[in-house]
Amino acid sequence: MDREAFEALWHAHYGDILAFCLRRLGDRQEAADATADAFLVAWRRSDEIPEHARPWLYGVALNVIANRRRGERRRDALAAKLGHAPAGFEALSEEQPGEVLAAFRKLSPGDQEVLSLVAWEELTPAEAAKVLSIPPARFSVRLHRARRRLHSRLAAVDLPSGNPITEAR
Repeated sequence: MDREAFEALWHAHYGDILAFCLRRLGDRQEAADATADAFLVAWRRSDEIPEHARPWLYGVALNVIANRRRGERRRDALAAKLGHAPAGFEALSEEQPGEVLAAFRKLSPGDQEVLSLVAWEELTPAEAAKVLSIPPARFSVRLHRARRRLHSRLAAVDLPSGNPITEAR
């Protein structure tokens, strides 16, 4: 892939990948760094980028985020072993999320990821399956089960009628 083609790829997908990372990391700078790392991987592996690059880029970004989280856990474990918190550590604020978000956060990380790929990233099940490197049929089953679990959590919450989240498609 030449420089012009890569720049076109970057312009076409940077915003989507940044939003994807921001929703998972919650910090703008961390998300920007993860997005830059994802595009660095894409540049290095430019011969592997498929024609429909967006799902592939999401998969790369997901791996970058996973690597960052593993690194954070290792640093935190080392800091705990040494007996002090890492520099720059700040306690998370206690926000009161809405009922839907609270129910979503109670789901397993796997269920959250499956639902996020379809709802937030607006990927088709086939595209989302590519992101997770699983067969489309397996993704569809995981999506169905995740929706069912979210629906059961929301059933306990008094939501207004006609809420599109609780209506079956």
